[in-house]
Amino acid sequence: MSPSLRPEISNLWGKLSTLYGATFTKPYGVSVDINGVWHQSLSLVSADDIEYGFKKLLLTDKYNTFPPNPMQFRELCIRSEKKALPSVKDAYLEAKHFHDSDTHIWSHHAVKFCAIKTSTKLLHSSDSHEDIQKSWEQFKELYEKVILAVNGGLNLPHIENPNQPNNSITNKSVGQSHLTKIRKILSKGVH
Repeated sequence: MSPSLRPEISNLWGKLSTLYGATFTKPYGVSVDINGVWHQSLSLVSADDIEYGFKKLLLTDKYNTFPPNPMQFRELCIRSEKKALPSVKDAYLEAKHFHDSDTHIWSHHAVKFCAIKTSTKLLHSSDSHEDIQKSWEQFKELYEKVILAVNGGLNLPHIENPNQPNNSITNKSVGQSHLTKIRKILSKGVH
């Protein structure tokens, strides 16, 4: 029994067929999802999220030449804020190892949020059992509260790591102070 045809999947089929040509239609067919695999894979995905997935597909180098399979496309449709949160243990390990990195790509914004909010001293603490236990307890307590909030629909605010240097001058008085120092140095001349 074939599933009822969803217009957003028919629309997606046309886009994927146009974009990939025979690379898509040979394995999946010219007619829209005859075997129902795409419908089953995307059954819980909203029309908006399917459109989001297609836009993300266009920006993903991995799919420049070959189309995703139904499961890979479903993964593209999941917005990062809807992805499953990592376990407390995995989140803690990520926070402990990467909390001061400005290049790390966080598994979820909630992990970054908790890593920054948890005391840097604790996360950078020595490897003594007491320090590890203390940092684990503090992180775990905060992360469990954040998980409840995120699962309840709360969007966490954007947060910057206060331990990362801020290279931009945002305060006029700071800029003027630096300019004054530069002028003093220049007025002394080069000896």
